[in-house]
Amino acid sequence: MKTLLTGFEPFLDNSVNPSKELIKDSDFIDVATIVLPVSYKNAKKLLEKK
Repeated sequence: MKTLLTGFEPFLDNSVNPSKELIKDSDFIDVATIVLPVSYKNAKKLLEKK
């Protein structure tokens, strides 16, 4: 079974989003990872491409 972990790009005045950092360190399990924009509309478009 494969799991998709999603992380998000930084938003507002933040330079880092912890969810993005978390998925960078997911090498220990078999997962697909993607960093999503914080905009729902743009995230949906990106997911539809994958």
